[in-house]
Amino acid sequence: MSEQEIVQEMIALECPHCQGELYQPLPYFKAAKFLCPLCGEGLTAGDFAATIAALEEAVDAYHTEMIHGEASSSCCCGGKGHCSGH
Repeated sequence: MSEQEIVQEMIALECPHCQGELYQPLPYFKAAKFLCPLCGEGLTAGDFAATIAALEEAVDAYHTEMIHGEASSSCCCGGKGHCSGH
């Protein structure tokens, strides 16, 4: 999924300083530097990069499954080893 497709998606992530919930559009978390609106501490895109990458990967996998009608893996268990790949 391209960033343009999910630019307006609102997501909630936890501030690493105050643990408050930040409910903002995705680009907010990709800004180089910004302040937490709850505690005022400085944040960077790097603080959220791994979480955002995982979310984007999950959304892509979901869309692939919806388009193709199956999990992105060739077996019924999504590649978790529960089946023999039938």
